[in-house]
Amino acid sequence: MQAGANSPPIHSLPYELLRDILLFALTPKKCIWGSLLLPPRSCDVLILCRVCSAWRQIALETSRLWAIPRLPVMNRMGYMSTTATNLFLERSGQHLLHVDICPLWPTQSIQLPPTLGKASDRWESFSLQYYTTGLSVAEVNALRILSQSRWANLITIDIWVAHADNWPGTMLDFMPAKQLRQVSLNVPAELPIPAIPWAQLTRLSLIHPSAQVCLEILSSCRNVIHAYISTSQSSDVNRPTLATPVTLEHLVDLELCLHVHSPEEHVEPFLQLFSAPSLISLHLSVDGGSYSELSPISRLHSHLVSFIHHSPKLRQLVLANFTPPEVILSILRQTPMLVSLHIGATHVNRDFMLGLSISRKSQSIVPKLKKLVLMNLSATSDFPFAEFITMVEARQPGTILAEVVVENECLQSHWCPTPEFLDFKHRVYLKGLDLRFLL
Repeated sequence: MQAGANSPPIHSLPYELLRDILLFALTPKKCIWGSLLLPPRSCDVLILCRVCSAWRQIALETSRLWAIPRLPVMNRMGYMSTTATNLFLERSGQHLLHVDICPLWPTQSIQLPPTLGKASDRWESFSLQYYTTGLSVAEVNALRILSQSRWANLITIDIWVAHADNWPGTMLDFMPAKQLRQVSLNVPAELPIPAIPWAQLTRLSLIHPSAQVCLEILSSCRNVIHAYISTSQSSDVNRPTLATPVTLEHLVDLELCLHVHSPEEHVEPFLQLFSAPSLISLHLSVDGGSYSELSPISRLHSHLVSFIHHSPKLRQLVLANFTPPEVILSILRQTPMLVSLHIGATHVNRDFMLGLSISRKSQSIVPKLKKLVLMNLSATSDFPFAEFITMVEARQPGTILAEVVVENECLQSHWCPTPEFLDFKHRVYLKGLDLRFLL
């Protein structure tokens, strides 16, 4: 649109307003592939400086602008610029910084500028990402300057290291970080866990092959609110355990992903040794690999029922496993407050669908259910279509069921809906139900 003849130029705006516009231009942008927020690039700041002399002057005088991009500064080829990093560090004043250290090319060794390392008390977040390689000797030496840091403003750390090569156990010590609240660790068994004040964390993401290590760390996070644990049994010879059971009073969101290949008790300790009275969301995925006959959640039935029984506020439940329908119904009888149910990699039958139906003669299971998701189902003719229709229509009208998803992610075959099923979809659509059915 062409501006009017009397429209004032943008540089006539008040200084403070123009400064806020520049700051807004550097806010994180939503990634086109999802909800991930992408941080602005360092070159975005330099582009603003080149628009005009007025913008350049404002940018040079606004230290907050120079602290927004991630440091150290990388060029388009993925190599770090020490000169540009020092420039941004100097221009950012005393504002807090976000530091990401990762090799973008396999042959590149990133050297941490000494000036950036000495400013570690200004770091608000620290990310160390070595997905495929270990750290070189040169990189370890560059990071040694951090061993004396007090981490005065550190809130978030994210460490993903694929190999323990050259990693000294005492290189990183986060115990002085009094503001630390969020920790994400994805490390091999050989890499020593850095010293971390676990008790003050509110968010934990831990991927580690030892279930015993995961148990001990989670038990130390007495104030954790959100926890994600992914582990396996491969590195544990004995059954993992704790000296005493632990109550996580503040935990509201728990996701457990466990990989097992034998029927020993590797999963039960997470359900037996912990209780979470404030838990709202539980995601349990037990992968038996090719050993589908293990049916891990089926074996966990009594422990899982007991765990959920001590979490009366549970509203969201995800079970991804080879789970018999009768086990699911038994679990759901302990969840009267449940509003969202997501079941994956299982088979559902007539009794399961009828068990979810609303009945006036008996107490209904999950009467407050708003969302039902059945994923990765086998595309076979024995899906209980008639009972599925009965269940959905029994919950409408007069209930709050708003969304139903039935889908086979593998799409190994195609299913053609019958005219009766299409009529059913149209009826529930008119009643406001979001029904997505794809087998």
